[in-house]
Amino acid sequence: GHETHWSLRGPEHVLQLAGGECHPECPEGFFMSSFGCQKCHHYCRTCKGEGPLECTSCPPHYMLDGGLCMECLSSQYYDPPTQLCKPCNAACRSCSGPGPFSCTACTYPLHLDTLNNQCVPCCTQTNTHDCCSCDKDTGECHNSSPAGKRRITSEQAERANADEIEAQRLQAAQRFSAFVPITAVAVSVCVAGVIVFTLVFVILQLRSQQSQRRGYSKVPVHRYTSSPPELPSESLSDDEVLFTKT
Repeated sequence: GHETHWSLRGPEHVLQLAGGECHPECPEGFFMSSFGCQKCHHYCRTCKGEGPLECTSCPPHYMLDGGLCMECLSSQYYDPPTQLCKPCNAACRSCSGPGPFSCTACTYPLHLDTLNNQCVPCCTQTNTHDCCSCDKDTGECHNSSPAGKRRITSEQAERANADEIEAQRLQAAQRFSAFVPITAVAVSVCVAGVIVFTLVFVILQLRSQQSQRRGYSKVPVHRYTSSPPELPSESLSDDEVLFTKT
């Protein structure tokens, strides 16, 4: 039977009752019906109606196909960006992702190298590359397979190279951070010097202009006119004549 979900009508809006809670509209996992909010089928994350064929989106690791949410096959993996089931690598019987290094089980006669999750054959006298050392009793790969060792060595080299690049980047950043304060101090000193020079130059210019405006003042010259000194009049009496003409 249908689960009854009542609608509570207010003066301005309608609240939908879903899962014992009131919502302004049906929440995720419910769809609107004539009975109110009804729960979607458990295969669906969201739906537009009742039943497993009315899904509009699926839970994680399920693919939507024609309204039906289907789980990925064992030979497929779920791709989250596309929300699709995609086939495993040809060497993998089952996998957790794309490529030859995501196998969880192998197709016959390959064996799973657990060091790199790759399906490879057992090593032989003629084949010592891209293979694994198999156990004589179980036929399974030992963890010390040549293929796994090569891949691990390659990954270690890549990590070491990445670490070296990161160390160089950090050293460059440290040198730059140490250079920035010195540059800032030098720029500050230069700016201060320019400001002081400008102030001195302006002051000297102002003083020079004031001196030119004042110019030279004429010194008054007083002229004095004097009569020649009066010489004492010499009145010679006859008695004072020392020499007379005879």
